[in-house]
Amino acid sequence: METALRDGVVPFRVEGEARTRWKVAGIVSVDQWTCLACQLRFFWPNGTVLPFRCSSKSKFLFF
Repeated sequence: METALRDGVVPFRVEGEARTRWKVAGIVSVDQWTCLACQLRFFWPNGTVLPFRCSSKSKFLFF
C-alpha cells in the first residue's frame, strides 16, 4: 500500500454477481447468472480513475 500511495495509483478489484429470473410462456422458469469482475486503478492525487478492464460471464439455467 505504501508503494501504491507513493506512486499515486491505488489498484483494487471489484467482483460481484447478479441473478435475473423470468418465466417463458408461464411454464418454463429461466435463471440467468452474471458474474462481473473489474480491475480499477484509482489515481488519488486528483481523484480520477485510470482506464480499467472489466469482464463478465453469463450462465443460463432452465427449470
